[in-house]
Amino acid sequence: MKTEFIDIARTMKTTLPKFRYISRAVQIDHKNRIWVLIHKSHADDYDKVLAQDIFELEIYSDEGILLGKLPYPVNWEAGFTAEMKIFGNRVYFLNATTSPEVYQYRITDM
Repeated sequence: MKTEFIDIARTMKTTLPKFRYISRAVQIDHKNRIWVLIHKSHADDYDKVLAQDIFELEIYSDEGILLGKLPYPVNWEAGFTAEMKIFGNRVYFLNATTSPEVYQYRITDM
């Protein structure tokens, strides 16, 4: 018996719509607040805009109530370098694509 394989990657073609990003990262802090790094606007070419122009932070209670918004704290080129991580009461903003940069902030009560 001869086994045959079909290469479906070459036989299936589809056109997808251009998607817009809504959020970039979701993290939970030491008080169970939800931090969402969102796109407040979009750009045709992310290499020509700054992160503060297109990103902002939304902070929600653990019940999903919006507590507030903050501007993106670092003004480097947007690209796809904007990342956010939370450990304990510290929030970290990372830029590992263009250069190894890490910005750390302490989370205080709102």
